[in-house]
Amino acid sequence: MREWDALLASGGGEKPVQKFLEAHPSLLPGATDDVGPGGHHGASLRSVISQPELQGLGRRRYPDFMWVRRDTAAVRPICIEIEDPAKRWFNPKSQTPTAELTEALDQLID
Repeated sequence: MREWDALLASGGGEKPVQKFLEAHPSLLPGATDDVGPGGHHGASLRSVISQPELQGLGRRRYPDFMWVRRDTAAVRPICIEIEDPAKRWFNPKSQTPTAELTEALDQLID
């Protein structure tokens, strides 16, 4: 946790966070959580995929991580998109969403 806290405080951007989470995937949501619809039998092969290429959505997409989760009825991909931890979510004075937050949300919607 000291390494994680130091990384977040360093302001190094998204790439170092990506590398750290690749080395410590248990910190990703979905490692042990009930993520997504339906019951939860855990991640398939107990593994996470780093930056998989998603095809068939128009332009190619690369989420930062993807669990392949299974439940009784289906196999479901759970995509995870990370951002630079230094990005602000809200403007300090107006408390309105920043352009960075709006861009990240649009990326998820897209």
